Amino acid sequence: MSFDYTSFTPIMKVGDDYTLAVVEAGSPWKTCADAVNAAKTGKVVAAVSGATSLDKVVFSLTEQATGVKFDQVPFESGDEVLAALLGKQIQIASLNPGEVVEQLKAGKLRALCAFADKRYEYPELKDIPTAKEQGVDVSYAQFRGLIATGGISDAEKAYWVDASKKFVNSPEAKKYIEDNYLQPNALFGDDFTAYLKSNSEDLKKALGK
Repeated sequence: MSFDYTSFTPIMKVGDDYTLAVVEAGSPWKTCADAVNAAKTGKVVAAVSGATSLDKVVFSLTEQATGVKFDQVPFESGDEVLAALLGKQIQIASLNPGEVVEQLKAGKLRALCAFADKRYEYPELKDIPTAKEQGVDVSYAQFRGLIATGGISDAEKAYWVDASKKFVNSPEAKKYIEDNYLQPNALFGDDFTAYLKSNSEDLKKALGK
């Protein structure tokens, strides 16, 4: 890419969309530590949906943190990953909660852990431990937020940041967060920029850049 976060004006991070490590319901693995241990002694087939996708990043960070290697198989989209997992063509996937919550409820999939700093508070997800709780020190979010074009004036930036601070407490914002199973960790303006800087550094580390 010829651009990055510095090409824009960060306005607001609405929330974080951490992924869940999920397996087909018949898998013998109960935790992320089980999957890591399996990879130490054998082949573990993990799906990734693109060279710089969130699941690619999460599995790469897990490899770096634990010293294991997953057999990463690329797919075109999360939907294809989900189909392959349900069809037992792969052993493990890292998907957003909104992509798998219905399959978890139906008992077709099992969540091993959340690659998050803290557990989700939603009733459907609150019993899923974090990877860190299981000794796998990995947390990485796909943020959801608002950015403006680069080079806007300080007054324009202040206007949109102020509007965003009002929006985040609105019923519409809360519905968006809940409908998409986000963790509502809002940041604004310069704080959002600092987050993006750290996020970009983590991404480069994960991708070996």
